[in-house]
Amino acid sequence: MTTGRAGTWAKAAIAVLGALCLSPSAGAQDWRPNRNVRFVVGLPPGGMADVTARLLGPGLRDALGQTFIVENLTGATGTIAAQAVAGAAPDGHTLMLALDATLVIVPALRRAQAPFDPVKQFTPVARVIEAPLVIFANKDFPGNNVADLVRIAKAGSGANVFYGSAGTGSSGHLLGEYLKQITGVEMTHVPYRGAAEALQDTVGGKITLMLASAASGMELYKAGRLKILGVTSHARMSQLPDVPTAAESGVPALKDFDIQGWAGVFAPTGTPEPVVASLNAALKKAMAPPDVAAKFTAQGFTPGVTSPQELAAQTVRELELWRKVGRDGNINLE
Repeated sequence: MTTGRAGTWAKAAIAVLGALCLSPSAGAQDWRPNRNVRFVVGLPPGGMADVTARLLGPGLRDALGQTFIVENLTGATGTIAAQAVAGAAPDGHTLMLALDATLVIVPALRRAQAPFDPVKQFTPVARVIEAPLVIFANKDFPGNNVADLVRIAKAGSGANVFYGSAGTGSSGHLLGEYLKQITGVEMTHVPYRGAAEALQDTVGGKITLMLASAASGMELYKAGRLKILGVTSHARMSQLPDVPTAAESGVPALKDFDIQGWAGVFAPTGTPEPVVASLNAALKKAMAPPDVAAKFTAQGFTPGVTSPQELAAQTVRELELWRKVGRDGNINLE
């Protein structure tokens, strides 16, 4: 999730990553695949990662002349797919479309037995979308915004605010924990097996609120069955122009708040710089058509292709942040 500053360790790691992902030179984008490319997704069809890969596939084919075959290699929150891609030949023919939940949160929260090292085992190609999270609340919740949530949670010492997530270690879980830590409120986390179950219990009043992607609960919100207290990006969402951000809440601790989920393309470590440069340029071409951008926006995503260096820095920065949140909140997936 997008946020935070890098510490001393992170700055050193970024310098290493920067050396691995040098700026493209004039002739660095000549590489083209000589066979179909495996575009590995570690989560099931229909989710954010899968939708992103399938929307990008046709444009990548047009840009590079080979088919990008989306392969859903599911299990362990994307860990199985990550391990498979990390062990693949670093020749540009095996890529991973990964969410921050897989490439950052899982290794951050499994410190002693991390299944892979996202810094040492992967070469960043580009972040391609960001996705703000939305704070959905039961329609009878007495507050209407994030400031109300903070006030009510402080008044009740957390006993009257139960927040659901798609599971322990999910983006929604960590976001709620981070809100608790920086505002000093108390809320009780209730993990579910998926966002749909948590949203239904929010509608039914079994829990107070749910932190999830906009797409997860938008139809329930439009039907008047849920409230939205705020969004987590620094700028308002185009789909929810009247909903304030957490940064606009007036809560001092949230004045710079900006946390978003994201999806990025990664290659195995050791992938040559000309290959990375060519893939990055192809992603920009694939994302450029207005109809493609509109499809991402309709899903509640913000499209935009970063440089490899930017994704490298973001990966390191967020590893550091979520490790700290995990330690302070005693969250451990092991």
